Amino acid sequence: SYRVIFGDIHAPEFVYHGSLPGKSMQIVSALQARTLLSHGCEGFLATIHDTTSEVSSIHDQPIVSEFSDVFPDELPGIPPVREVEFNIELIPGAEPISKAPYLMAPIELKELKDQLQELLE
Repeated sequence: SYRVIFGDIHAPEFVYHGSLPGKSMQIVSALQARTLLSHGCEGFLATIHDTTSEVSSIHDQPIVSEFSDVFPDELPGIPPVREVEFNIELIPGAEPISKAPYLMAPIELKELKDQLQELLE
């Protein structure tokens, strides 16, 4: 069974209790959601919180336990001001250089396009 709580800042909270016997949840990708919305379907944004599981501590993670000296319990504060401030100076009005990152042989490019097309189908 599950519990769904509906509400926003303008409306009181509404709680729905239910179950889906024999049905599983279907995951929809962002691309599928965008397509459905563009075809007139209604959409709702929701967050899911599992209230049945215990809240795990960061110290329960194996990597944190292994390197406990790197993960202090409390941060000492804001990092100190550095002598040198790093930045990238840009020329006003300059456009990014449009250049292909890799040069590919025509046969390789055709194979890559074919594989991409197969993945999109």
